[in-house]
Amino acid sequence: MPKKKKEASVSEAAVDRRAAPVAELKDCICVNILAKPGAKQTAVTDITDDAVGVQIAAPAREGEANAALVQFIAKVLNVRKGHIRLDKGSKSRVKTIMVSSDTGLSVETILSHLQAEIQ
Repeated sequence: MPKKKKEASVSEAAVDRRAAPVAELKDCICVNILAKPGAKQTAVTDITDDAVGVQIAAPAREGEANAALVQFIAKVLNVRKGHIRLDKGSKSRVKTIMVSSDTGLSVETILSHLQAEIQ
């Protein structure tokens, strides 16, 4: 009996996530983050074609920087922390944050909020 071939694990949604810093999926909006922990202050540094650069004042140990990042993004977007979750990259500088579609925010709105925070 021949073995079944495994299907590729990369879905269309995963490909779309890497295409832009902010992308809309079926039930949420995906924000790609390039985190820079251990900074003097938490702020958005830049927005590139691939990700949103965010410097985080919390140190990168025991999830402190991840928690500070989620709290900061929630504050910038003016939504509750419960609507933001860290999807990928808990131990990496390259992270994917998911914003719940329940917030009513669009990709353009999220980009404008992030752009307004650039220092």
